[in-house]
Amino acid sequence: MLKKSLPYLFWLFLLACFLVGSGMLFLQSNAGQRWVSRQVNDYVSKIFQTTFHAQIRYRIPDWLEFQDVYLADQNQDTLLAVKSLRLDLDVWDIWNKKISVDQLILENGYVRLVDQNYQFLLAPSPSTDTTSAGWPITFEKIQVKNTKIDWKDPQTNAKSWIGHLETTISILPTQYRVGSIKLENAKFQVTRADVPTTSPSPDTTTGELPDLQLTDLHAKNLDWLVAQKGNPGWSTHGKADRLHIRVKSLDLPALQGELEAIQGRFPVLAWGEERLEDIQMDVPQIGFTPEKQHLWVRGLGFKHPKGLEITTGFQVNHSAKSIQISQFRAQTPDSDIRLEGKIQSPSHLPWSSLSPEDWILKLDNPFGKIAWRDLHVFFPDLLPSQAGHIRFTHAIQGDGKTWHIQNIQYEGPSGSRLALSGKIRQTVDWKTISGRIQLKELSLPDARWHALVPKNIRTTYQLPGTDRIIVTGK
Repeated sequence: MLKKSLPYLFWLFLLACFLVGSGMLFLQSNAGQRWVSRQVNDYVSKIFQTTFHAQIRYRIPDWLEFQDVYLADQNQDTLLAVKSLRLDLDVWDIWNKKISVDQLILENGYVRLVDQNYQFLLAPSPSTDTTSAGWPITFEKIQVKNTKIDWKDPQTNAKSWIGHLETTISILPTQYRVGSIKLENAKFQVTRADVPTTSPSPDTTTGELPDLQLTDLHAKNLDWLVAQKGNPGWSTHGKADRLHIRVKSLDLPALQGELEAIQGRFPVLAWGEERLEDIQMDVPQIGFTPEKQHLWVRGLGFKHPKGLEITTGFQVNHSAKSIQISQFRAQTPDSDIRLEGKIQSPSHLPWSSLSPEDWILKLDNPFGKIAWRDLHVFFPDLLPSQAGHIRFTHAIQGDGKTWHIQNIQYEGPSGSRLALSGKIRQTVDWKTISGRIQLKELSLPDARWHALVPKNIRTTYQLPGTDRIIVTGK
């Protein structure tokens, strides 16, 4: 009986192989791919009750490509339009319960996100298969080219243009990992609406922040503009020729992290009527937690619109109880200022919530030299242009009640000199300031010293226990 059945089983097996092979050949053919495209278009349109169409090309099991993709929102306005979206797949990883995409390339795309018109895509479908919901998803390489993204809601109107973006992404059940990001030829524009402070803010709660891991960012040729409408409103815009940010650690849920480097060159950075040019930045370290923050600026150089070139560097350690500035140095070709200082709270309250008269303060300026013409750049209406330098030092300490002036020395143009020390009762109202000042030296041989006093103002300073000084502006 078995011997008689074997020939039939053999021919049945050959027929099954022929049918499967014919089906595979059909699916791989142009006609088969057009048929698959129609089925997918009809299925997506039916599931989401909107317009969707795309031409689908593939080579099983290597790659899948969507061409001329169009997806409308439920108002039949454009939500997504893409010229080409290609995925190079590793389908065998599905057997290991993970999804691997060797490469994703998106070219000539447009994404329009207006008033949450994408929410219907996030709503769960009754027929959704959840068996793979917890599978890790890996994109070994993502490239986005020539893509525009629009975002609009009642408070924000944002537009972005991406010339070239390249990165890697791993989506795990409890974590997102983003590899090195390369961004070139991009523009960002954000406008915030004038929202009255008395208006209730919309509920934007989205749960806890995701556990996001980043490595570094390399960017070239960036433009941005950020504006807040209203009265008063504000705006800032700038350009970056290059920008490099290297991340050592980042924990968004805990709001803590450490950056190992921020380096860049910005041809222009402007806010309101102010503008800086040719900015060079070198920041070796930024660390932050909810309790304390640390910033080290090794080098920051820029050019004032009137041609003054300035370089600076400093370190800042900040916590709720204190802020400390060390190794501060600002230089121009003719000026040099150095500074060390610390502000501390005398109680459990944050230092920033206290009035200045309550601070425990230590401020030391071991060396200062300012060219008079540099001052004239910043105060052209107050200070006339003249040659010479102002050299000064000071050391000031505050114990929460009194400022102790230990070393105030001034040396200005044409032999002007001032030296004093003493104690001043701290108060925010400088009209009622009180204390005792010991005047050690005062020499004003040149009337140009009076340029520090506005014109047509006669001011009297009473220094208890010493002298009475009258300065008349001319």
